[in-house]
Amino acid sequence: MNSDDRSKPPRQTSGPSIPIEGPQTPQPFNRGTFPGRDASDAGRKPEPNPHAQAFRSPYGQGQSGDQADPRSSFSPMISLPTGGGALRSIGEKFSPNPFTGTGSTSVPITTSPGRGGFGPTLALSYGSGQGNGPWGLGWMLGVPAISRKTDKGLPEYRDGHPDPKQQDTFVLAGVEDLVPVLDGQGKVWSQVRDGHVVHRFRPRVEGGFSRIERWRSQATGEVFWKTLSPGNITSYFGKTAGARIADPLDARRVFSWLLEESHDDRGNIIVYEYKQEDLAGVDTNAPEERPRLAKTTVQAQRYLKRIKYGNSTPFEKGGWLFEVVLDYGEHGTWHDDQLEISPAEDRAWLVRQDTFSNFRAGFEVRVRRLCRRVLMFHHFSAELGQTDYLVASTDLVHDEDPALTRVVGVTQRGYRLDTQSGYYEVAALPTLEFEYSDSALDPTLHEITDAETLNNLPGGIDGRMNRLVDLDGEGVPGVVVEQAGTWYYKRGLGDGRFGPMVALPTRPTTLGAPGVQLMDVDGDGRKELVSFVAPTPGSSRGPRARGGRTFAGSPRSRTSTGRIRGCS
Repeated sequence: MNSDDRSKPPRQTSGPSIPIEGPQTPQPFNRGTFPGRDASDAGRKPEPNPHAQAFRSPYGQGQSGDQADPRSSFSPMISLPTGGGALRSIGEKFSPNPFTGTGSTSVPITTSPGRGGFGPTLALSYGSGQGNGPWGLGWMLGVPAISRKTDKGLPEYRDGHPDPKQQDTFVLAGVEDLVPVLDGQGKVWSQVRDGHVVHRFRPRVEGGFSRIERWRSQATGEVFWKTLSPGNITSYFGKTAGARIADPLDARRVFSWLLEESHDDRGNIIVYEYKQEDLAGVDTNAPEERPRLAKTTVQAQRYLKRIKYGNSTPFEKGGWLFEVVLDYGEHGTWHDDQLEISPAEDRAWLVRQDTFSNFRAGFEVRVRRLCRRVLMFHHFSAELGQTDYLVASTDLVHDEDPALTRVVGVTQRGYRLDTQSGYYEVAALPTLEFEYSDSALDPTLHEITDAETLNNLPGGIDGRMNRLVDLDGEGVPGVVVEQAGTWYYKRGLGDGRFGPMVALPTRPTTLGAPGVQLMDVDGDGRKELVSFVAPTPGSSRGPRARGGRTFAGSPRSRTSTGRIRGCS
């Protein structure tokens, strides 16, 4: 990124850096006496240094560029000037992942350091494999949370079950699974403190060496999390209901505990505040909204709204000197080139065009808002002459669309208050721009007219008795057809065409039976027919392989619930 700041000239240098040969004895500077300039030293030849040979510099005799020793093979060192006109970026970083083929980048958000450097370090991170969120497709803010793991199924919310294996797995910051700590007898460690039952957890792969505790109230059953880092920083997750993503119909079913507070051993405190979805500006009579709001209008979604830190009195909340405000469209009014803005909301937040929902929690978590910018306020009324003083912001430029919203630019701005108008003057760094590759998929709906493809498929492909499966591992799916107790296969030819129907060898069970799935259990790219239910749990290889095998301790997954699906 180019910086166009010309407020101060570059620092000038007097010439190249000259190495000193041999140890030098410091000489006192008398008033009005300057070595090399004083009249008494004029014309005086310097005395030879007896240590010069032992400490001779490899860079020659130390002359300037036009006086360098011609016998030296080293060039004199040059000190380049630096200053406000130097080229620099806003700190973005990009890194590819050759294993998955995805790419990631991060953009820092401007925040002021707190006392002793204790303050939030925020950055927007993009991953080409990430989903949509309050920032745009693929973007997320690095504020940690503790959530239930959903990679292997929907959460059961059986936290009180005596067997830890029957409970949900928790994930810290979406990185590592948490496992309960055991005592000397091999039982789950627990302790009663301050009216709470405390259980300790550790990451499955230890790396941070933090103490992680889950606190459950004996009176109300409410749960929050507490962590203690090796640097003696204590953090609380979901200590109040405002920092939890829970089922609107049952507040005890908490899916995610959001970071709510952090403090160090010197009394510095950081507080995170969240805003609950209130349906402001939402058309509740719209066809897509009316059915989901029929049961309850209480929404599970929480949006990070404020971060307060720099408390005036150690160990006491309040008197915040710094405040980060996330703007979802509620703040600021432009007056020509000047901005009128404050930490207080001026209007209702905006509804994004591409609203979407997530049901991984077992209930709906709908995202209706889009963060437009992050504001940095200072509260030094005596020094700045105003209680709320905006000093910087990180603005996002979105390409909004009803189907998908993408971040196309990030701009960092600085502000200075015009005391006459009461509005802020704005100066900005060049915008960091992003471009995305468009999808190569053809949205046109084509009609199959090939007679061979339509042969023996009078009812089309219903996904049950006629199923698209890449049975030979060729990368092109064919059609597996079950008729009169026999399996047939129509090989995929590409371009929506299928070959003639060929009978397959005898299969051990019915494709459409409960608990039967087609999946690749050994990772060789070929599908196996897997049965999860008695009396014959096991798998059978494809038609080109021989025999089958029985699982040792076969899985007893409840495939009929729809929570486990086979890969076709």
